[in-house]
Amino acid sequence: MRRWFWIAALLVFATVAFKPLLFRAGEALLVIEDVAAGPGASRLKAWRAAPVREAITYRLSGKTNTSDVYRPGGGEQARAIVVLVPGIVRLGNDDPRIVAFAETMARSRFLVFVPDLQSLRDLSIRSEDVGELSALTWHIASKETAGAEKSVGIVAFSYAAGPAILAAMDPQTRRLVRFVYTVGTYYDIVSLGTYLTTGYFREGPDRRWQTQTPSSYATWVFVHSSAAWLKDPTDRRILRAMSEAKLADPDVDVRGFAVQLGPEGQAVYRLLLNRDPEKAARLISELPASLLAEFQRLDLRLRNMADLKATLILVHGRDDTLIPYSESVRLAAAADADRTHLFIIGSLAHVELGASGTLDLWTLARASYLLLSERDAMPPPVAHRLSG
Repeated sequence: MRRWFWIAALLVFATVAFKPLLFRAGEALLVIEDVAAGPGASRLKAWRAAPVREAITYRLSGKTNTSDVYRPGGGEQARAIVVLVPGIVRLGNDDPRIVAFAETMARSRFLVFVPDLQSLRDLSIRSEDVGELSALTWHIASKETAGAEKSVGIVAFSYAAGPAILAAMDPQTRRLVRFVYTVGTYYDIVSLGTYLTTGYFREGPDRRWQTQTPSSYATWVFVHSSAAWLKDPTDRRILRAMSEAKLADPDVDVRGFAVQLGPEGQAVYRLLLNRDPEKAARLISELPASLLAEFQRLDLRLRNMADLKATLILVHGRDDTLIPYSESVRLAAAADADRTHLFIIGSLAHVELGASGTLDLWTLARASYLLLSERDAMPPPVAHRLSG
């Protein structure tokens, strides 16, 4: 009898001690199912009330900004704050995929801020976005958590993940950011430019080249974003017209535009025509100085990753044709190993969950569990006072 008593006591203790972990594990699975469902039905949607979405305005450095805020529905209190940064899409924070993901986060008891960054709607990433995201993070932390340390998380997609990581490294905000969760980020602008023009990529300078067909959308967004930094207004206009034509129809012939380009534009076009990965670095170095300066401001490879004090959670699809998974592999190798977690998914298709197998679901569940663990370790919001 005594033996059975102690066995029963042990089972009760284990149930009580591990109940939060088991609950979080179950919630992580529900989160993955809800992300895969998009706006469709899921058990998480059936379990928790629909989030409340509102648009707010706020002023930073004399400029009026806008953001969407998603709060848990049904009167439930948020457990933590996250800034969600969309990728480069014309709909910006109104993109249905972003709306669905923000609602999943809010159902997971995050208070979610989705800034409306005009650059992303313009199909560009700009170094100015770093300052804007840093200022927003500081503003949210000061308003919602009285400036508590490790009080804000950042989730960022695709090319916008680079500026988001840089914002988390900013001296003004690095103590405030507890985690950065990225899906399909870049690391090295030179290796990214090599891939987008040649299709070749590798997991490190001493690793073998791999190849796949890069997304035409990603290549021409790269051109579209780069055009803004040329000094020649005619070349800026022509490259934008070329990229808009290609974004509308990947098969359109743009050679008629190319013959009109001046020296700056021709340097960009020579890079586009190159298919030899060994020549790409030299061609990138020959780009206009103003464009190279912007690349350097956005290049994570040129930064001291020790300045990132937040937990870094990297999720990347092996089948990603916009940004190869090798970028997240290289970033993970450069970052602090104790605070960095890399999850490579077989079928993710950049930022959209594909037909995942058991191993992919297990990997995604681990990433989701880690995200929820960070949430539960953060100070909760004290008020909803950012608007105005």
